[in-house]
Amino acid sequence: MPNFLSDMSSIFLSEYWLRLFNEVAIYFGFRISENKKE
Repeated sequence: MPNFLSDMSSIFLSEYWLRLFNEVAIYFGFRISENKKE
C-alpha cells in the first residue's frame, strides 16, 4: 500500500512540475515574442 501511495504522489508531483514548467515556458515564450516584435 505505501508503494502505491508513493507511486501516486510521484505521478502527481511530475504532473504538477510539468504543468508549472509548461506555464512558465509559455509565459517566457510570449514575452520573448513580444520583445522580438518591438
